[in-house]
Amino acid sequence: MRPDRPSTDDEDLARVALRMGLVDADALRAALAAPSDRGLLDRLQAAGRLSGEQAELCRRAHAFTTFRAQDLRDAEPLVRQHAVPDEAVRRLLEYQKQRFLKVGERLSLVDLLRREQLLPEQTPPSAPRPTPAARPAAEVDPGDADPAAARARDGFVDPTIVVTEDRLQAIITRPAHGRLSPRAIRRQLEHRHIQFGVVDDATLWRWCAGDAPTLVVAQGAAAEPSIDGYVEYHFDTAPLQMGTARDDGTLDFAEKGEVPVVLADTLLAERVAAVRGRPGRTVHGEPIPAAVPREAALKRGRKVRYDEELGALFAEVEGQPALLPDGRVVVFPRYVVDGDVDLGSGHVDYEGVVVVRGEVRAGFRVDCGKLLAKGVHRAEVVAEGDVTIDGGVVGARLRVGGTLRARFVHDSDIECRGDVIVQREIIDSRIDTSGQVALRQGRLLSSRVRARHGVAARDIGAGNAQPCVLQVGIDDVTRGELERLRLARADALDAARDARRRVVLREERVRRAREPLEALRRGRTPTTAPSSTRCWPSERRRRPPSAGRWSTRCAPRSCAWTRAPRPSRPRSSG
Repeated sequence: MRPDRPSTDDEDLARVALRMGLVDADALRAALAAPSDRGLLDRLQAAGRLSGEQAELCRRAHAFTTFRAQDLRDAEPLVRQHAVPDEAVRRLLEYQKQRFLKVGERLSLVDLLRREQLLPEQTPPSAPRPTPAARPAAEVDPGDADPAAARARDGFVDPTIVVTEDRLQAIITRPAHGRLSPRAIRRQLEHRHIQFGVVDDATLWRWCAGDAPTLVVAQGAAAEPSIDGYVEYHFDTAPLQMGTARDDGTLDFAEKGEVPVVLADTLLAERVAAVRGRPGRTVHGEPIPAAVPREAALKRGRKVRYDEELGALFAEVEGQPALLPDGRVVVFPRYVVDGDVDLGSGHVDYEGVVVVRGEVRAGFRVDCGKLLAKGVHRAEVVAEGDVTIDGGVVGARLRVGGTLRARFVHDSDIECRGDVIVQREIIDSRIDTSGQVALRQGRLLSSRVRARHGVAARDIGAGNAQPCVLQVGIDDVTRGELERLRLARADALDAARDARRRVVLREERVRRAREPLEALRRGRTPTTAPSSTRCWPSERRRRPPSAGRWSTRCAPRSCAWTRAPRPSRPRSSG
């Protein structure tokens, strides 16, 4: 038997489900053709074609479609009669749809148009729109010609919008008396040229209908911060410490930590490129540029090669890598002195790491990259990097480019670009450092200290000792280095000017020597020779008494400047 024809509701639901893309046409035909006393959506749900949420969404969409059709039929005469703009109608219909689907609220289009002041209050649909000319003069409201007066009469006030100092937010505040309309807010935003990040109409409607005191009506986009480039080091840049902590909390000063050693072609450091932030935009639509990031610089030292393609530093030889205070990466080869630096070894001059298993004795000098020794007694040490002395420094003169570590310092002159770390005491010494003088558990007596980053000691001075002179925040080491560089630069400029002067004089001599040859080659006959030009000695002759009009400078037969023919000697007739 042929099934009954489906109901009108089932056909409408089928159209809604098909338009929303929830089921296909074949499934709808099969569900409509199947004989059942249940509704279409229940049949599709039982057949596994729709889920419960999809069926509920389809019912709500169908209900809204029915409500929308009736609402449009009711509002169409008023919209035509009062010439409401199509854009406003579309905007309000979209807001009506969102409110219905989200919270199930049924807002008629006529009520929404009256909220927007696009329709007068309580105007019957069939009543013709009165014109001011058709009414008597006594019935004409003078505020009808003034929109501001009309809004004030209805209780609406003009909104007040405040833009923050950084121009990233526009904030509207609810007035104490009166109402605000989204249309007036839009007009104020256009008047203030606020066009970026403005909220949608639905948000404006909800805020105007609610009781929130403020609303961020426009939100700009802040510029993303840029990330500066940096250098990533692949070795321990501070391997030697003052000591290693024991389990009981004390320090083991003999255990300094492991010293890193690298092989040739080992990656030491690489540069990480800077990242520029994304520009932002103010609520007025003006761009906010991102800050320009700074690129990191790789500084190559001794025994290190730079790979320009990779932007990285590699070790050229096997040795100990180090980071100097000025930012250079170096590799120090190792040289071991098995004993003391004395007459047996002589002075030590080595670019790498010098390991002295004994002490540096009086009168000897060590010039190296880094130094590790048992002690230094009345000797001179010049190191480009760190200096670590297991014992003490007594009566010595040290010039250290890195950090100095020692057990004690007595009667010594020290110039250090890094920190000076001493375990016990500093007595009768002169210290200039660009870092800090640290005696956490020691004392400082009868010494003059200039430290840029301060002095940290347990005890400074004593009642029976000479006073200490401390100056902090002063970098005499860098100041002296800059003065030496300034003098070296001045000497180099003087040498360059002298070399340039000698080159100019030599070019002038060459030019003057070539002038006679150029004149001969071109066949010119200058009237007089330059004052600096002389003829060859073989062509110089004394002028005879009867030479007549011969040249007074040179012999007339071969002079390069006159090239005049030699006149004949006059003969006597007898």
